[in-house]
Amino acid sequence: MWLTLLDFKIADDKLAELMNVRFLELLPTRTLLFPFAKEILQYLFDKNYSLHLLTNGFEKTQHSKLKYSGLSAFFTQVITSRVLIALKPQKEIFEFAFQKTGASPEESIMIERYYRCGWHTRGGECRYRLGSCESLNKRTRSRN
Repeated sequence: MWLTLLDFKIADDKLAELMNVRFLELLPTRTLLFPFAKEILQYLFDKNYSLHLLTNGFEKTQHSKLKYSGLSAFFTQVITSRVLIALKPQKEIFEFAFQKTGASPEESIMIERYYRCGWHTRGGECRYRLGSCESLNKRTRSRN
């Protein structure tokens, strides 16, 4: 927030810190989703796809976002890059996610808001764009 305030010629460290704290408190409560996000997730869930969330975000923030937006029930695993200290698109975070979920690149697709998500560097491709990096494991939940 400090740099944003400087753009408006406001050099106030205390205000910047207060705004930063407040922003991080409010961010997880936002419920705005991409059009048809819930419908797509419900369709995949009903077809017994195993859905996992892979994100560079903070663990607590991601769980709050999922809760407030009504998406928690769709995801079996929520994997944050902080666990491994590797960020998307580094291959280590994808390898960790595959290991943790029991999925493989050959049986997974990824839903990503940006094409440059790094998935294509793992031998797969981005087929859909929705919200955050969600890896879809084609194995059914009953086999997990």
